[in-house]
Amino acid sequence: MTFGSVKFFKALILTVIGLMILVPTVGCVVLKVENSRLQDQFIQVDAENVIYENKIEPGQEMIPYQALYPEMVCKDSPQEKVINPGTVYLTFDDGPTHYTEQILDTLAQYDVKATFFVIGRTGEQSTRLMKRIVDEGHTIGVHTYSHEYLELYRSPEAYLEDFNKIYTLIESNTGVKPEIFRFPGGSINAYNRAVYQEIIAEMMRRGFTYYDWNVSSEDVSANSSQYTVVNNILNKVNHKTHHIVLMHDTNDATMGALPTVIQNLLESGYKLDALTNEVRPSNFLYPRYY
Repeated sequence: MTFGSVKFFKALILTVIGLMILVPTVGCVVLKVENSRLQDQFIQVDAENVIYENKIEPGQEMIPYQALYPEMVCKDSPQEKVINPGTVYLTFDDGPTHYTEQILDTLAQYDVKATFFVIGRTGEQSTRLMKRIVDEGHTIGVHTYSHEYLELYRSPEAYLEDFNKIYTLIESNTGVKPEIFRFPGGSINAYNRAVYQEIIAEMMRRGFTYYDWNVSSEDVSANSSQYTVVNNILNKVNHKTHHIVLMHDTNDATMGALPTVIQNLLESGYKLDALTNEVRPSNFLYPRYY
């Protein structure tokens, strides 16, 4: 092929066109891979199976809040979480209240276990109910002490301070160190956008497991009733996986619906059990921005 010939220019043009197609394509692939790596580093897709040891790697600089409350750790957090198809985990937030007593009575009547994410209620009745929750084989978890969103999510330090208060309260009244927790408003909400990544990473580094939910009873919505709570739960469960149901021991709708919910689930072949940190969480996914 002679320089300057027609064949030469055809080959040159085809080469240039090929490069124009190839270079951007390769560039896009490289950028996507790098973007994926960075997103996975800083914004985890799903925190369900990631367990951090409570240590700082050699040469890694400690963040000041990591030194706070050194005894507030969970040392027995399994790295492998299990899925239990056909199991329903009823969870109750914001107690203990006088409804908690009735809920415990109902659970005992049907001989099923549940999970209570409690807040910092320090009255005699509340501390007695914390003890009863544990004594009757249910799981007690942290839902923060104050439940004040604006204060809790002000900083990782603020969250840790609040968490330590309820952690200590539970241990002193039950003898149990809680291993699981639930964020007020869920792990990702309108109040914690600036700090949720840091808080989640730190709590997981300490060995704690957090649980959102994949079924909401919507029992605290404005139009909730016994009927809506029953239907919101029974219409959303199936035997393909396990379900973590959000409820609250703070209202009549929940209390009225509970016997019907339990009876229908048992008759449909579901197992009702209490959460442990061996159960794979149903957690909200971190957003991706590409």
